[in-house]
Amino acid sequence: GVIENEIYGDSPKEIKNTVLDLSGCWHLPKQQDITLKLDKDNTFVLNDFNGKKKIFEKLSGVWIIKGRHLLLKYDDRPEQFFNILEKENKVNIQKANYNFEKTQNCD
Repeated sequence: GVIENEIYGDSPKEIKNTVLDLSGCWHLPKQQDITLKLDKDNTFVLNDFNGKKKIFEKLSGVWIIKGRHLLLKYDDRPEQFFNILEKENKVNIQKANYNFEKTQNCD
């Protein structure tokens, strides 16, 4: 669950390593009942709303970081890629109408 991001300056001596830890709890600010919990063992639980069925679903599987993308490999459906966006020391996980922000509350 950790990204190692190497940033190269003008000189080879100016290499900085930053580690981004995505594990923890994420939610949609406008729909706080849609949550994503990324555990340190690389399993996840996504509480999502199924618009077609008009019900909430609890989805689970394994999460992997590939470059600047978060890959969710579901137990029961095709995998999905989300974008990892870093802006002003804040990280968001984003795809279409989903823009997850980190939160302290896992409920």
